[in-house]
Amino acid sequence: SRATTAHPPGEKVSGGRPRPTAIFFAGASNLTRKHLNEAFEAKGLSGLVDVEHLTKDELLCIFASTEAASAALQGLEAGYEDVELGEGEGPGLWRLRHGMLNFRLATTDDVKPQREAQEAREASKAESTMRLRINGDAVEVSRAKACDR
Repeated sequence: SRATTAHPPGEKVSGGRPRPTAIFFAGASNLTRKHLNEAFEAKGLSGLVDVEHLTKDELLCIFASTEAASAALQGLEAGYEDVELGEGEGPGLWRLRHGMLNFRLATTDDVKPQREAQEAREASKAESTMRLRINGDAVEVSRAKACDR
């Protein structure tokens, strides 16, 4: 089996409580729910309810039940050698077939980084204030700041 559950160099190893209805993926940049659905359906697995992108490269697949997530994880660990090579195979299935996605049972530590989200909001706010300073007078800037809070 070319599937890998090992942690790539530099990946944080989660120590939180298991989330039995979710699978964590690393190396998943630019993958969508459609790509992941294709990969699970190729193995006859179902129950995928949602895909939550944590970072540019990491995501969670949320399943309808613990049983569905467990079956999906077992299917992933078994590899994709038993799945026939299809014409127009999507990137999710291709990466899984070639061992380019790392996966494991998700934990409570697998969440979006709060600091990055906060920094993005602050940068956006600072940019709009700078635009106002360039384009408006001091009274307009103070009014805009009051509205922005």
